[in-house]
Amino acid sequence: MILPDALTGIVPMAMRIIAAAEKYNVKHFVFSSCLNTVMELVQHWEKYEIEDALMGSTLNYTITKPSGYMEGHFPTGPDSVFETGVYTTFIKVDQPSNMISLTDIAAANEKVLLSDDEYYACSLDLCSAGNRTTREYAQEICDKTNQKLQINQIPVPDFPTVHANDQFGRIAAYHGNHPYKGNPLDFNALMGRPAKTFSEYVDEVIAGK
Repeated sequence: MILPDALTGIVPMAMRIIAAAEKYNVKHFVFSSCLNTVMELVQHWEKYEIEDALMGSTLNYTITKPSGYMEGHFPTGPDSVFETGVYTTFIKVDQPSNMISLTDIAAANEKVLLSDDEYYACSLDLCSAGNRTTREYAQEICDKTNQKLQINQIPVPDFPTVHANDQFGRIAAYHGNHPYKGNPLDFNALMGRPAKTFSEYVDEVIAGK
């Protein structure tokens, strides 16, 4: 189960899905949550409630807990830092964090979904090696694209719902002032290999893969 962020009513929606899975005797329920559920963050609290419901259900469940998405924080395209050297964000950039590629998240979840009972009642952190600041991530891109890094710090955008405004306001406040570190141990053990590093992601983008 993968749920969208910033949508009102996520928890009741998840509860209905879990209840339906119990009713129809779903063999294995896999929930994509997030690394280190932090109570100060709206979307983390929602995922914590869903994890709690799963652990109290009759289902055979696995919870996968990815860190930040490389492709989400550093997308490609004409206006991206890859093309312009400008990184625009509403979050301060000097706290360390962990990132993982969407391709590795997909591979890990695929392995869990295609397993038998090996990962029942299990939570797995999905992280790559290394914890670096956003400034350091962006600087590597600029170093490899021969550009001078410019950080464009903007106010938190205004979103169309109170729920979304609460969520992104707290994201800015929390992640701008606290580290969000992760450890690759679980991913390495699950996959038998390390996750793609941020440096490898940058090299792939530049190579046009």
